[in-house]
Amino acid sequence: MCMSIAASDSEVYLVVADGAGDECVANVQIVDTGEKSTSRLKRMTTTAAGVYTRARSLDADIYHLHDPELIPFGLLLRMTGRKVIFDAHEDLPKQVMSKPYFTPLARHIVAAIIRVMERVCAPLFTSVIGATPSITDKFARIGASVVTVNNFPIPEELQRPVPWSERKDEVSYVGGMVTVRGIKELVEAMALLDNTRLNLVGRFNEEELEARIRLSAGWSKVNELGFLKRNDIADVLGRSRAGIVTYYPVPNYMEAQPNKLFEYMSAGLPVIASDFPFWREIVEGAECGLCVDPQSPQAIAEAISYVLSNPVESAQMGKNGMSAIVDCYNWMQEEGKLLGLYKKILS
Repeated sequence: MCMSIAASDSEVYLVVADGAGDECVANVQIVDTGEKSTSRLKRMTTTAAGVYTRARSLDADIYHLHDPELIPFGLLLRMTGRKVIFDAHEDLPKQVMSKPYFTPLARHIVAAIIRVMERVCAPLFTSVIGATPSITDKFARIGASVVTVNNFPIPEELQRPVPWSERKDEVSYVGGMVTVRGIKELVEAMALLDNTRLNLVGRFNEEELEARIRLSAGWSKVNELGFLKRNDIADVLGRSRAGIVTYYPVPNYMEAQPNKLFEYMSAGLPVIASDFPFWREIVEGAECGLCVDPQSPQAIAEAISYVLSNPVESAQMGKNGMSAIVDCYNWMQEEGKLLGLYKKILS
């Protein structure tokens, strides 16, 4: 988003709190508060306050917020007459319901508080961006000025021209590793396969889950790659034969559009995805992969085996996915929506 706006001859600042210092990348001025969050509580309080203070000092024409902990500070900016966009990446109340660090009672209480906060705050922002149509519909119902800007990939960013015959018998998962994203079942599925490796790109976010998975029989077939830069991710996907996105059927995921699904498609990989109606519509509509029960290691293993055993069909699935990205699920069309919103607000 920052790069797209900067390319339209606008002066763009990205305010972060990562402790890495200030820098300029692709005409985007990255401004660091100099303090990296060490806990969730600190992120929601002192870190968020530091981001607000630094952002306000820039005296911008538009403030575009991406983190829900910044909502109160967005309202402060609105009270001083600033134009503020809130970018809703997730359906936050639904997301809270799957957080493992909350007790069941706490999840319901926190989700209820967030629903009230959204109803009160969202209509007060200059605009809200929904990352999916379902999020947009939710905010429209509560009176917010809202537009959908999907988190679709740049088609060529993750592509590597590796012939299908030269790829390895590897499949890849890219992203955060938590229980509800099906990591346990995916690793367990590897124990049911011969001569197949799993590339895990990302970090574990649950210590207990990590300890349990490392004792799993399938762990011996895992290439643990950790956090990688985008170019390195493209290299990993370029040698793989499938991309995995088997999230659990929790409310926040059922109508989500996981960016990894579209990134795998953009890289020319067949996708093995959770069998949710909305996801099945995308995958089967583009004829670019297989949908499975995300909580069945056997079903996941069978899908991986099918992809590896049918190279001609699998290569075509990969091509179909790339075509769907070029024709429909790409950032260029979403960029137009974003720039249109900025132009409307500034005028």
